[in-house]
Amino acid sequence: PGNFESFAQSLWTRGTGPQPMVYGQPIVAAVVPFDTEIALEFRGAIDNQGSKTTAWSDDPSMANGFEYLQMRATFRASALTGARPILNHVVVPNL
Repeated sequence: PGNFESFAQSLWTRGTGPQPMVYGQPIVAAVVPFDTEIALEFRGAIDNQGSKTTAWSDDPSMANGFEYLQMRATFRASALTGARPILNHVVVPNL
């Protein structure tokens, strides 16, 4: 059996726009073949060093009020075919 799960984590990104930050639902461009999955999680912090972080959540609004946002993605490949999902782009709007 192979390893069918991998991870990626972004740097801290400073939100732009109206303050305090209010994050909307992510807009995602991805290729997700049958029997694969991409799970996204988000957290907020008060600075780009990760000070006073929120818990990870699949809802970026968990970071409302925090100036910095971080994302991590969990990729699950197909155990049947070996196909892997591809994450092309993620945008988290500031409402």
